[in-house]
Amino acid sequence: MIEKIYIIHYTKLDERKKNISAYLDNISIPYEFITDYDQDDLSEVKNKFYNNDLESFYNDIQPYEMIYGNIEYRSLSDAEISCTMKHIIAIKKLSEECNVGLILEDDAIPYDLDFIDEANKSIYETPEGWSAIFIGNGCGDDFINSKSKSKISNTIYRVSHPATNCAEAYILNKKSAKMLYDNILPFQQISDWILGCLFYKFDMEIYWRIPSLLYQGSISGKFKSTLR
Repeated sequence: MIEKIYIIHYTKLDERKKNISAYLDNISIPYEFITDYDQDDLSEVKNKFYNNDLESFYNDIQPYEMIYGNIEYRSLSDAEISCTMKHIIAIKKLSEECNVGLILEDDAIPYDLDFIDEANKSIYETPEGWSAIFIGNGCGDDFINSKSKSKISNTIYRVSHPATNCAEAYILNKKSAKMLYDNILPFQQISDWILGCLFYKFDMEIYWRIPSLLYQGSISGKFKSTLR
């Protein structure tokens, strides 16, 4: 079962924090906002963790063109760098603090308030050996329907690589979180692309919960997107 929830949060977005706290306060699982490395001061991240070198980008990304196709280089915005670093911190903390954890972005909104119960049911329905379970709507129903996937149960599907669908809501176990963190730095791409590459590199077993349990407020129009 999910033991802790980690929330990717930009400290200036008070409305998002109030919104997500309102529904998380009603469940009996501890949660923590990941607030280190806001986009306003990224000097340490850019010096230590973010690799913006063009040549190394193409050398590192070449093995993944088999699943992503041609990937064009671009520099990440400060907001994207910050968001990605917060995901990395959340993954590290999850690997150290619990056996199974849930990572949410601060604009994630549940369709129903019993989403944690449904998320835990999804874990039980997923075969042993799973690495990650994505429970968010991500890019939307059209994208979900377009993916190659195998039905495991009424709600669980094994997904082909690349197996991410944005990163607003995903479950990791301790083993997969440790593997991801041990291989994720330095980073060159935004969080969901990095995860997609690492899932493929280590042939990790990735599943989606369909129908999804949460959606992005920045896509629905409830919140303004701050990534770009």
